[in-house]
Amino acid sequence: MNSSAGAFLQTNPFALLTLSNACAHQTIVASRDIVDHQGTKLWARDLQVTPALHQRLIQRRLQQPLETSLRVEDGVTTETLVHELTRLIDGDDPLTNLFRPCATALLSGVKTLPLHPVVQLLLTAAQQITPASYQHALRATALAGALAWHAKAPTAFLQRAMLVGLLHDIGEMYVNPAYLQAGRQLDLGEYRQLAAHPHVGAMLLAQMTDYPPEIARAVCEHHERLDGTGYPFQLLGASLSPLGQLMSVAELVLGIVDQRPHAAARASFALKFVPGEFSGLWAGPVTHWADTEPSTEPDAAQAGAAIAQLGTLDGGLQRMQAKAESVADSLDGAAQRVAQRAAHRLRRLRIAWNAMGLWSLPESAIEPQERFDIALAMSELRYRIGTIGRDCLWPETDQTVQADARLVPLWLTLASAGKSK
Repeated sequence: MNSSAGAFLQTNPFALLTLSNACAHQTIVASRDIVDHQGTKLWARDLQVTPALHQRLIQRRLQQPLETSLRVEDGVTTETLVHELTRLIDGDDPLTNLFRPCATALLSGVKTLPLHPVVQLLLTAAQQITPASYQHALRATALAGALAWHAKAPTAFLQRAMLVGLLHDIGEMYVNPAYLQAGRQLDLGEYRQLAAHPHVGAMLLAQMTDYPPEIARAVCEHHERLDGTGYPFQLLGASLSPLGQLMSVAELVLGIVDQRPHAAARASFALKFVPGEFSGLWAGPVTHWADTEPSTEPDAAQAGAAIAQLGTLDGGLQRMQAKAESVADSLDGAAQRVAQRAAHRLRRLRIAWNAMGLWSLPESAIEPQERFDIALAMSELRYRIGTIGRDCLWPETDQTVQADARLVPLWLTLASAGKSK
């Protein structure tokens, strides 16, 4: 374990509550005396954890991180993962057709996954208290391995990819669970905390485990994008590791497949919508999967409405980009950085729009599959336009920029153009 685990000496209230609740289902004991920074013993070595520990540790600063001071005696093991991955592959998951061709490789890979005691503790707590998060981790393990296998990556890389998939969201345990609820609208401060979870997970792995540095790095990168529009650090191009690039594809796919019909087509479209946003190497297996699925038929009313708005939205994108660039040129400091981020995102959206090559065609010349793509593109564009303000503001620690009047013309243009019909 890395000796510099200072960031975790103050017990996180959300992780502490999860671990405390887990002790009602699993046998968790102290692996050493739990002592606060003043030398007061709060819990004795080998004593089984009970909910009373929660009250003793609230707002306490410890001599050693709590996570490294507990062990679980009957929790998640490699055998557990093998059993559950087998059920996943043999079940009716939307991703089954990606998993089954490489089932042997996936099951062999999961048997090699090293479960550090800290990771075993946190996975066990998630399995008992936040089962949806645990299942997400299991599916990410399988998907990351499947993408590596379909791309003919070496076995050692496939095994590392599966480990990153298992661990990628481990930092979410340190986030207010209310912020993780599907469909919840987060304010800027809440989103800033949520967006930190990849960094938190990477710090935990770097400071508390002996996993190779590339594992923590990839965990930190799983929401990054090659064009610099991801988070938490807006990394660009070659700054992202191969494992991080793979995991960003896997995370996007997992976020799409359970939401709507035509999961394969939607995931494939999202990965290629903005050229250069995701690695083609890791997106390729998803595209192939989509090509082997039954063809999609667009909703006639939705497709017709989208086609009618093509020219209008193209003009709106041009106005938004021009406004963002002019506002950025007139500012400095934090406000300028915000406007520059907005201009960059809008340039990327215009590249995506132009790459489709459909907005100038007469409706009679548009094929059924193109109608489906247009409807998806309109939905994707409106979503992304609606999140530009949030995505450009949250990285700034000076919160006064949120109320900077000089940015108002940009926000007004985004609001009006984004809602144009």
